[in-house]
Parts: sequence; structure tokens; C-alpha cells
Amino acid sequence: MNAPRAELPGKIAGLLDRLKAVDRENVRLKQQATAARAAGLAGGMIDANGVQVVTATVTAEDGAGEARALATAVRATTFPSALPAPSASARERAWSSSR
Repeated sequence: MNAPRAELPGKIAGLLDRLKAVDRENVRLKQQATAARAAGLAGGMIDANGVQVVTATVTAEDGAGEARALATAVRATTFPSALPAPSASARERAWSSSR
């Protein structure tokens, strides 16, 4: 950083605030992408002997947290009254654990 020593704490605090805002935006965008993917998967649901089946391929890079979030989103899309919507903090924990 090109700043006098006295200004560094303020500059660092500003950078940390920006980082937190970008991280929140990243979480929001991932949630939107997961919801869109879940809607597409739910639309392709098939019936196998009376059981509704949805399949998806999740890569290792996606991680368990994303797979869990996707499964929850598909379930919420398909059966909205079957489970309560996770709180914002629960969704953020799911995304954080996948990083």
C-alpha cells in the first residue's frame, strides 16, 4: 500500500469492509445460481414406480456444501411445504463450508 503509516489502519479497514461486501455478494449470487439450477433439475423430475426422482452431477470442486444446498433447493422447489426454508445464516454456513 502506498500510504503513510498513520493512514494504514483506515485503508486496511476499508479493504476489509470491501472484502466482506464482495463476499456477501458472492454468497447471494451463488444462492441465485443454485436456485436456478434447482428449478431446472426439478423441471426434469421423472417418476420411477411412483417415486419422484431428480438426478444431478456434482463435481468434486463443487464440494459437499454445494451438493447439500442444491439438494435442499430442489426439495424446496419441488415440495415447498415439505420443509422450512433455511435461514440466511444457515445458507451462508453451507456456502462457507464448501469453500
